[in-house]
Amino acid sequence: MASQVAGQPNIPPDAAELLRHPLLGRIGNTPLVELSRIPAATGLRVFAKLESANPGGSVKDRAARAIVTDAVLAGALPGRRLLDASSGNTGISYAMLGAALGFDVTLCLPGSASPERKKTLRAYGVEVIETDALEGTDGAIVRARELVAGTLIATTTPTSTPTAPTPRLTSGRPARRSSARWVGRRPTFLSQASAPAAPSSESPGHCGACAREHAGSPSNPTARCTGSRA
Repeated sequence: MASQVAGQPNIPPDAAELLRHPLLGRIGNTPLVELSRIPAATGLRVFAKLESANPGGSVKDRAARAIVTDAVLAGALPGRRLLDASSGNTGISYAMLGAALGFDVTLCLPGSASPERKKTLRAYGVEVIETDALEGTDGAIVRARELVAGTLIATTTPTSTPTAPTPRLTSGRPARRSSARWVGRRPTFLSQASAPAAPSSESPGHCGACAREHAGSPSNPTARCTGSRA
């Protein structure tokens, strides 16, 4: 990671210092282990890459490091909140990096995620927004998109103070793409003042199959659309 920082010109000193954090250097370079029980008669040697040796325990540490590094270089982190939908190890990687590098994380997580995973995320200080277990990851992505859309409205109103910048949403990538387009595939970075609130238990349900609002509550399976997804 230090060589990556050194190879990029015009990096702000604060960003360069952040990207030298030793945790980032511990991600990757995982060991190769030969699978010795493969029969010798095959004439093959098979090796496995032990991605569990990453500090977050999975290969998703690599993807999370790349996303967070891009965001730091683009100026989106720290100082903003990372919002994404996750049902597993990517969320834990975000949580670990957020705790180490000093940025807040909000994750929309299916209610079907294991109790151990929820406890791990909360132990790292993540704001966990649980969504309908029956809608799985699709439901979590829909909820994250709703939060982004609501925050866009709240944060793009022109300010009455000429010297105060208007908070913006950004994907954190150098090419400024639409934030909502990236939710579920890349995280969104929100200004700290626009952090999303946890959903009310009385809010309408949203279907992961058709992404439309239905009459029931998120915990009511009858509120889900029975049609197939387009």
